[in-house]
Amino acid sequence: MSRSLLMIAVLPTFVIFAIVLKNARAAREPFKKIAKVFGISVASTIVAMILELLGTALESAIFEAIEQDPKSVLGVLIDCLFVVALVEEGCKYFSFKLMIFQDREFDNTYDGVIYGAASALGFATLENILYVFDGGLGTGLLRAVLSVPLHACTGIFMGYYFGISKYKKYNDIEHDKNPQRRAYLIAVVIHALYDFFLMAEKATDAPENFIYITILGVLVIMVIVYVMMVLIIKKAKREDQPIYNRFYYEHLNGAYQDMRGQTSEKMEGNFQVPVMAHAGQPYNQPMNTQYGQPMQRPMNTGAPNMYGGQPPMYGRQPAPPFNNMNNGYPQNRSYPPNNPVGGNYPPQNGFGMPNQRNTPYNMPPQQGPQRTGFRPVNDPTPAPQPKVSFCNECGNKLEPGTTVCPVCGTKV
Repeated sequence: MSRSLLMIAVLPTFVIFAIVLKNARAAREPFKKIAKVFGISVASTIVAMILELLGTALESAIFEAIEQDPKSVLGVLIDCLFVVALVEEGCKYFSFKLMIFQDREFDNTYDGVIYGAASALGFATLENILYVFDGGLGTGLLRAVLSVPLHACTGIFMGYYFGISKYKKYNDIEHDKNPQRRAYLIAVVIHALYDFFLMAEKATDAPENFIYITILGVLVIMVIVYVMMVLIIKKAKREDQPIYNRFYYEHLNGAYQDMRGQTSEKMEGNFQVPVMAHAGQPYNQPMNTQYGQPMQRPMNTGAPNMYGGQPPMYGRQPAPPFNNMNNGYPQNRSYPPNNPVGGNYPPQNGFGMPNQRNTPYNMPPQQGPQRTGFRPVNDPTPAPQPKVSFCNECGNKLEPGTTVCPVCGTKV
């Protein structure tokens, strides 16, 4: 019987977490990281129990001092809001914030949903085991469809906004860099209302037939919980973005570091700044407004270049502009009318550079068959472009035939 109760207690955790992992588009998160967050959350359940006992004792002392009944409807509401929900959601919040938020493995916005679910389900699993072994099969079935999904929903909700918050920090989006705090407060309110409707009918001053109101309240809260959980998972999957993208690499001058300045173990030394598949706009334009406001300031403010700013020089002098590159040709030299370029400049190719030809400009181009693999100078047919592929994990531009990304080590 104890084995059956244990399976009923842990089965909701496996089902919900399998749904979360199935909707992940990027590479799977390391099992050790997920297990670490899950274990810390399990340990935080014991801390939450101790804090709840202290909070309930403090609340009872305050109510007795003002000569009020702590078991009244008001006392139950205050206990659910400022003791139970605040402490339990706080354990999930800080286990995520302190253990995984700064971690380099948290590199996609959807990862927040995964680690948020791990932090919530770790807390809910131990709590559920204790309640099921104490209350039996009926308690296990009720909590499988009520309490465990509630914990998972609040953890996923906070984790989703943790992903958005980290994306904004690493992409220099100034507006509302800490949305996870607001998500924490909303999670506390949802949790408090659920607990209040479960326990209010036992209040000493509860009105007659108040149980029907509490049952209706629980049903409404659970409908909101299930709808929120489904919508958040779908939205996070649809809007999944790499956090360490092109702006991040160039903002740190190509250093593969996290926010604390620690070099990642995945790649050390000099490497080419990856070109991200999601970042195709210049840096002086809004990079991504999917999660809020665009960047408030451009990254560089010097002479214009291909990114709209001035790149770091690394001790090198800038190349001279093209209008001074005459390659030894006199600038006042005139060319015959049949020159398609004309003017006082040598003929140019498609890259804006002078054509390196050994024949004088007044001689017609050489006749005869063209060499295989080369196009005539005046051939308007565009050259075939090689197929470009990018890493699904970090967005690094991959060379043809590459099987392992040189930046993040993900198999292509």
